[in-house]
Amino acid sequence: PLLADIAAPDQAARLLARLQDPAEFWTPFPVPSTAPTDPAFDPLRYWTGPSWPVPNWLLRRALRAPAADLSRRLRDCTLRMIAESEGASAQWRTRAAQVMAYNSVAGRTTTPSRQQYQHAWLWDSAVAAVGWTLVDDAPAAFDPATPGPLFWEYYHPFSGAPLGARLMTWTAAVYLDLLAEDIP
Repeated sequence: PLLADIAAPDQAARLLARLQDPAEFWTPFPVPSTAPTDPAFDPLRYWTGPSWPVPNWLLRRALRAPAADLSRRLRDCTLRMIAESEGASAQWRTRAAQVMAYNSVAGRTTTPSRQQYQHAWLWDSAVAAVGWTLVDDAPAAFDPATPGPLFWEYYHPFSGAPLGARLMTWTAAVYLDLLAEDIP
C-alpha cells in the first residue's frame, strides 16, 4: 500500500509504526521478511526472517513521501548490510559493477545470469537493468577471491551476516542505485 501510494492515512500510520518497532521489523539490519515476534520467524530460512536488499530497496522508495527520514535510515542500513558493514564506497561501487558483468551472459546485461537461479531470470534482469544505468564504463574482470563484499542474496536481520547465494546481480544493482540516490 505504501509503494502504490494507496494506503489510507490510518493504515499508513500503522504500517510505519510496525516498521519502526524493533520488536517487529526495525532490527539492527532491517527489514526482516517475517517479524521476530512471529512463531514462524527463522532468521536463517528463506523468506521467514532474513532481510533482503531488493524488498528494502522497494520499501525505501515507498517511504520517500510519507517518511523521508525513515527512508534515508533504511537506505543507510541496507548499504551497510550489503557492504558487510564496510560502508558505501567508490571501491564497492566498482565491485558491484564487476559482479553484474561477471553474471552477464556474453556481455548482454539483461540476459539471464549464468551464475544464478534460472527461474529468477526476469526479476534478476529487471533489477539489473536499473543498476546498469549507473555504470559508465565496462568494469575490469572480477575475481571473487578478492577481499570485499560479495553481494549476497539475503542477510541475518540481527547480525548482518551474509546468507544465501553470493554474487547476486540484483543485490549489486540495488547497491548501485542506493548509492546513486540523493534524496533531500
